Amino acid sequence: SKRISGVSTMVNNSVSTMGRKRFSGVSTIVSKPVSGISTWVVKSVKGVSAKGSKRISGVSAMVNKR
Repeated sequence: SKRISGVSTMVNNSVSTMGRKRFSGVSTIVSKPVSGISTWVVKSVKGVSAKGSKRISGVSAMVNKR
C-alpha cells in the first residue's frame, strides 16, 4: 500500500505540474491578445474623449465669444 501510495503521489505531482505548465502557457497566449485589445480600446477611448473635450471646449469658446 505504501508503494502504491508513493506511485500515485508521483503520478499526481507530475500530472499537476504538466497541467500547470500547459495552463500557464495557454493563459500567457490568451492574455497577450487580450491585453493588446484592452490597450487598443483604452487608446481609442482616450483619443475619442480627447477629441470630444477639444470639440466641446471649441464650441464653448465660440459661444462665449458670441
